[in-house]
Amino acid sequence: MLTPLYGWVAPNVSVQTGFFDPTAWQLLFVLSSALGFACQNRAFRWQHPALTVLCVFIAGFIMAAQNGLFWDWGLKPMTIYQLGDKPELAWIRLLSLGVWVYLIACVIHRFPQALVWRPLSYIGRHSLQVFSFQSVLIYLAAPWLFMVRTESAYLWLVVLCCASLWLPAWYRTHRSQSVSAAEASTTSASTASVTRIGMRLAGVCAVLVAVSVLPTVVKTDTDA
Repeated sequence: MLTPLYGWVAPNVSVQTGFFDPTAWQLLFVLSSALGFACQNRAFRWQHPALTVLCVFIAGFIMAAQNGLFWDWGLKPMTIYQLGDKPELAWIRLLSLGVWVYLIACVIHRFPQALVWRPLSYIGRHSLQVFSFQSVLIYLAAPWLFMVRTESAYLWLVVLCCASLWLPAWYRTHRSQSVSAAEASTTSASTASVTRIGMRLAGVCAVLVAVSVLPTVVKTDTDA
């Protein structure tokens, strides 16, 4: 659709304008936002026993297929991996993600403290900064991790990359505390400055009153 718009200006330039994928990540974000907004309405009943059982069955089936339990049926693990390839949000990846999100939401709804873990809660309070950091981390670390994927230390390197997600959260917390302390110090300094100015004005007013009243008092005493 965009090619005719710039083709007549630069016909020799080849630009990949892409295509619309109905299972793109943007659609997932929009649907998640819409469902989250709908859940704020108490009339929206998102939990149902039959749906929960169906999600458990789907999650178990996908996990079993990934481990080769249906090899005799022609459903190989490589087939599952191809259907859930990462270049786009494939339908089986979208289905698996939706099922697990629903099941986790059910657990949180029924047992609010069951999945509470302070490290994850700490990271979750700064989700925007953590997301931005992990996007950069993926671009930087993915090529390097791909080259060492057969090494024995590969798993530990992945764990180290995951553990580094606390860095943006820690920086955000430390910076917020520093800004709060600076604002408090500035407020205290401003209050002290206003107090000093007020005391000086009061002193000046007292001197002016004394200067204006003193001649009258002296004249009265002289007349007496």
